[in-house]
Amino acid sequence: MLRFLSLGWGRIGGLALLGLVAMPAPASALSPAPVVQQADERVASPRVVSIVVVGNRRFTQAQLITAFGQPVGVPLSEERIGQGIRTLWTDFHVHADVDYRPVDGGIELRLAVEEMPVDLEPRFVGVVDVDTDQVYEWAGIEQGAELFLHEAPLVRERLIEGYHREGYYFVEVDVVMPERSEVEDGSVPDDVIFHIREGPLVKVTDMVVHGADSFPDTGYLFWASDFQEVADVELDGNRFLWIWRDELVDRTLREDLLAMREVYRNYGWFDAIVELDRLEFNTDRDRVVIHVKVDEGPRYAVGSLAFEMVDLAGPDGSEERPATSYYPLEELAALCTLKEGVPFTRFDMAVDHRALRNHYGDDGYIAHSSLGPQASWRFLEPRLVYDVDENLVHVTYRIVQGSQQFIREVRVKGNIHTQDRVIRRLITVDPGDVADLQEIESSLRRIRGTGFFSDRLGTGTHLEPVFRFIETEDPNWKDLEYEVEEGNDLQFQFTGNFNFDTGLYGGVTVTKSNFALLNLPSSPWSLLGEVQDKQAFHGAGESLSVSLQPGTEYSQYSARWTDPDILRRQRDRVSLTVEGSQNFRFYEPYDEERSDIGFRVGRQVGADSSAWIGFGIGQVKVSELEQSASPSIFSPVDVPLALALQEGTSDLARVDFGYALDTLDSRYVPREGARVRTGLSVYNGALGSDFDFWRLDLRGELYGQFGDEADDLRNGWRLHGGVGVSDAYGDTDFVPYTERFFLGGSGRLYGIRGFKVRGVGPNEKGHASGGSTFLRGGVEYRFPLITTHRPGSTDRSEIIRGALFIDAGVLDEDPYELDFGELRASYGIAFALSVFPQVPITFSFGFPFVDGPGDDKRVFNFSIGF
Repeated sequence: MLRFLSLGWGRIGGLALLGLVAMPAPASALSPAPVVQQADERVASPRVVSIVVVGNRRFTQAQLITAFGQPVGVPLSEERIGQGIRTLWTDFHVHADVDYRPVDGGIELRLAVEEMPVDLEPRFVGVVDVDTDQVYEWAGIEQGAELFLHEAPLVRERLIEGYHREGYYFVEVDVVMPERSEVEDGSVPDDVIFHIREGPLVKVTDMVVHGADSFPDTGYLFWASDFQEVADVELDGNRFLWIWRDELVDRTLREDLLAMREVYRNYGWFDAIVELDRLEFNTDRDRVVIHVKVDEGPRYAVGSLAFEMVDLAGPDGSEERPATSYYPLEELAALCTLKEGVPFTRFDMAVDHRALRNHYGDDGYIAHSSLGPQASWRFLEPRLVYDVDENLVHVTYRIVQGSQQFIREVRVKGNIHTQDRVIRRLITVDPGDVADLQEIESSLRRIRGTGFFSDRLGTGTHLEPVFRFIETEDPNWKDLEYEVEEGNDLQFQFTGNFNFDTGLYGGVTVTKSNFALLNLPSSPWSLLGEVQDKQAFHGAGESLSVSLQPGTEYSQYSARWTDPDILRRQRDRVSLTVEGSQNFRFYEPYDEERSDIGFRVGRQVGADSSAWIGFGIGQVKVSELEQSASPSIFSPVDVPLALALQEGTSDLARVDFGYALDTLDSRYVPREGARVRTGLSVYNGALGSDFDFWRLDLRGELYGQFGDEADDLRNGWRLHGGVGVSDAYGDTDFVPYTERFFLGGSGRLYGIRGFKVRGVGPNEKGHASGGSTFLRGGVEYRFPLITTHRPGSTDRSEIIRGALFIDAGVLDEDPYELDFGELRASYGIAFALSVFPQVPITFSFGFPFVDGPGDDKRVFNFSIGF
């Protein structure tokens, strides 16, 4: 603030600095008028001879003059004066007036200051549940820092906002301000006191929505799902762990109301009103039920569906021009889910977007950010016109069709340590092809699926594999470039499993997925460093896996190396696998230790099938046979004769032949598709085996669903079964006990629920004797038992899946024979938790309705694994 003072002082300010030139000492009490020079001469600024400060209390004169920034002995600067006034306020919270008076040799400046009242140590009273440091953070001040009294109301608002964010809905804050000190000796006023009444921390017990009739509740107990679940609201009350209730926060509540309104608009209720009805607090005011009122109004249907083709012109593609469709409009309309008369949803628009993009993309009219605005296919924001009288919405899809694209060259970039062929064998796009976006993206998914170029450590700075199009001389031809960044391909996987068949077991599996057996380190001393830097044993696309799985009844230790392209052919590949394992299994009548080593050469027959041939040698050791209760020279042990004859260590050597087909739609929770596997193993003394026999089995399962394909969750079915036969030849009289077929248990290979593992006869001495021929089958009716809505959608996700089943099988001791008088069968119900498919949890209750003497039954079976 600049002002005129009393006699003898003049004002500095205004539109321009007053020039004072050759000013003599004042002859009277009046300030002399400035000397005005000719218009064509520069006005000279007077020299500042001295600066005096008046009104200061806490700050020294030297501090204020230094901050003011106008040096003594130099000409007066209007710019410095203005900056100095601003600095005094922002840094010192000091109001300043600047005046002058002429003196010998120039002028003397007087700096009249007014310091704002300050509290050197504000106090917060009533802080109970919140940490004091948090209160200071909300207030925006540091402990021990100054608080200017004029800032107290702002601090109060910050405190209230901070408490509200944490759920203290009823917080009150009063500011106790001291009377402004009139003391002239510079004393500091008393402390500012913020008196806080925190009130209770309010938790949301539930949110009740009244009038949301179009979104009925689904599910049961912990998995109950309602309209709030569809809208993915925050303040819905937690139904699973009651101690983790949401706090009542105004801002979050407003966001939840907006989210619910948006859901209605997404599904065609454009006139829907969603608003807060009331807050229902309990007596202690620490729990609240939020009541929301909904007036849905009418749902809009599609009045018409039209298409508008657009060309983008101009250097930046911002100019739109009408264009002609490359396809008949009826053909495009037939691809769309939105049709005249059906209810409008934005999700159907998204489905139509994908369908149209794929249709154009099949012919090379592709959408990608690396293409220019004229070349890329684009789905512009649809035009919606509302008819409020008829409750209709007229939809126009606006499409930029782009230009047809072809692939000139396929490039790979960023694979510093990985061989180029490892990536190219995963790319099914060739130079000269029409640019097919789905095939290009499928190749990208295969590259990502290897895990070679992924950030398994989650650093957040890793570049996941991407692709882009690069311009060439011809606007219709592009180079396709896949860019990767070497990732961490060394994986440690901790596993665990428990079921009644195999007991508890678990351990660790170490996998190097981009291994290179022949990429040796430069020296033994640099091994660790070069492996860490991916300069050794890296980059050939091979895999190496070592697994250690100790358990209570079953233990497994194994190692496997695979080269998926041993002949370096990229397409039509031939694979080589070398593996070894050692297993321990403790059965009731005996202990079994099995070791095996072998190799397998495979070839991809089709996209979903492969065949192989292999060779393996190993040993099986039978020990700890159950002793007879009444031992004799003829019956020293209480086990089947074939098992007793095999006691000790036996050598096994074989040639394997196999074929596998897998078209399942999911690895963990399949609903459609088939999986078939057949194998033939021939054991012969010429190979080093103690027994001559062969073993052939075929097993498979087929999945399907009932109902309309458009339904998100449907009931389904599963057919499963297997058949096998084994026989001895040459000098061997019978198939050894450990290599026979056994039925029973819940396993996919030879399971019949309702019986224990190896619980199905024929039996000898109270134990399963196994068989040389088996036939097994079953049927399941599968259904979603408990579901929940996916956030933001009416689509449902499966929580628990139920199944009604019938399992049956027959096992015969003789090869090529099946005595259906020995048939075993069971029926039952099974439940599987589908929330975490990689952690399968299953329960089954099997009730045998056809059994035989000596069968070992088990009604309930439980399994959990990860």
